[in-house]
Amino acid sequence: MTRRFRTRKPAGLVTLAAAAIAAASAYAYTASNALPAHDAGIGENTVSGFTVSSDPAYTWNADGTLHSVELVLDKPAHDVKIALVNHGTTPVASDWSNSTCAANSPDVNGKSSDWTCTYGTGLSQITVGTQQDSDLYFAAVANGTVTIN
Repeated sequence: MTRRFRTRKPAGLVTLAAAAIAAASAYAYTASNALPAHDAGIGENTVSGFTVSSDPAYTWNADGTLHSVELVLDKPAHDVKIALVNHGTTPVASDWSNSTCAANSPDVNGKSSDWTCTYGTGLSQITVGTQQDSDLYFAAVANGTVTIN
């Protein structure tokens, strides 16, 4: 009985060696990725709202358009936005951009309880005839800026 031995072809050995080198290189490449130390987590805290502490004061232009609204809040805010819409209508993002609000007598941190929101030239003017039954919405934050999307 004669045994025949197979000889391995050099091409098969080269392919096997290339695969081993590729695998080792891929491991070395991914092993070199670095992620710096950082914090991640979840937490909770109480978020309380603001209250308008007295009736808003409305100032009208001679042509019957709304000039400004003054709000007095129950505590100081860093930023305020208002939206005045027809009664029963929920404001959309564009309703919040019709006025510019400024703090009256802000403290050293820019906070105030007293705010005036003005409808100026180039901004949407609201007339008495179209807004007789209106709802005033306001958004306020103690720190940062109010962002309406």
